[in-house]
Amino acid sequence: MLRVKYENLNYVIVIIERAKIMNNLKVSQAQLKYLLYIKDSKKFQTITSLSRYFNCSKSNSKKIVDRLIAIGLIYKFKNDIIFTQIGERFIDEFVSCRDRLIIVLSSGMSLDHEKAKKIADTILINKIEELNLKFLETYEKLEIFKDSIEKTFSYKILEDKLGEGEYNVNLVILKKDEVDNSSIVTSTAMECCSSTAKLIIAKSSTINIKVKPVVKTLNDIVEKGFLRSINYEVDNKNYNNIISESKCILPLNILNNWFYSGSGILQAAVIVEMLVNVNFYKNHIEKVVMLFTLDLFKI
Repeated sequence: MLRVKYENLNYVIVIIERAKIMNNLKVSQAQLKYLLYIKDSKKFQTITSLSRYFNCSKSNSKKIVDRLIAIGLIYKFKNDIIFTQIGERFIDEFVSCRDRLIIVLSSGMSLDHEKAKKIADTILINKIEELNLKFLETYEKLEIFKDSIEKTFSYKILEDKLGEGEYNVNLVILKKDEVDNSSIVTSTAMECCSSTAKLIIAKSSTINIKVKPVVKTLNDIVEKGFLRSINYEVDNKNYNNIISESKCILPLNILNNWFYSGSGILQAAVIVEMLVNVNFYKNHIEKVVMLFTLDLFKI
């Protein structure tokens, strides 16, 4: 599972205390809206200004304000409404959660800041807990890789950041053009492999790929193709991986250059030679690029 590292025990205690505050205080949706507006406006508010903003009567605004005073989140100094120490901590935690949701919504759904903010407010104010937790889990994943944006890093760093577990990755196999050294079109070898592979982070980390036979009919002749081996290079040494009929297991160290785009997408590629056996007597060798994609929003 993904590792969330804390600097020290004090930080954990602070998080726990904040959670207690959020959970123990019974604040209605209307009261949350008032607190959030007071915080976001960055200036003192009065019952008159609140009733004007929320388009309601002063008596209605006064009831909401009086309730917030009663539970100790705000107080009045003359006509100005001011956060108490507990109220400040409460709304700061709320805003902190919202800011994390905004990052996830902006990155994962390509929303502009204002739209993401509006959706984040809706999730938190309406206390949609399952959705909130899901987004916050995604935020933690993004945070783990934030220092690697637009950078390449080794498989060892990937192991350390992800932690032990199984992760789905997408696989695309491209032909390798030896003339201009660039990937061009999807390889026929792709038909022998599933487009979804498993990244296994363990003591000896691997990429597990499901292998399947390819059946084609040409001029009424049925041909079957099987992926038999993959040749690859690690640290200037050549290796030949013999494939079973259902699974290909490759060591993770063949993918030593991972790149994080900053939008939740990690990618790594490797050039290999694939040997496909056709009808048990013809061998087809093809140099290809195996491109693996790990989507942090889907793990």
